Amino acid sequence: AAVVGAAFAVAGAIMQGVTRNPLADAGVLGINAGAMFVVALSFAFFPHMPYSYLMIVSFIGAVLSTVLIFVIGSATSGGLTPMRLTIAGAVMAAL
Repeated sequence: AAVVGAAFAVAGAIMQGVTRNPLADAGVLGINAGAMFVVALSFAFFPHMPYSYLMIVSFIGAVLSTVLIFVIGSATSGGLTPMRLTIAGAVMAAL
């Protein structure tokens, strides 16, 4: 349990360092929402899919939502800033 907790702490520190945003986490940036959305779609379209595939499906959804959030955040003329990244993540989570 301690190793898993340490891994989560390191992942959070890396995310905050890369985005230069002290509030950055997977929930604020909308990554969790993207992963859950893809899992819900997989339940709707593939109801007999084995549960062991859910981890792969949620990972794919998290990666796709992360890419989309970075694209939305950097689409303006000013480039990607921590504030734009947070707002793009909040928009993604709201959808």
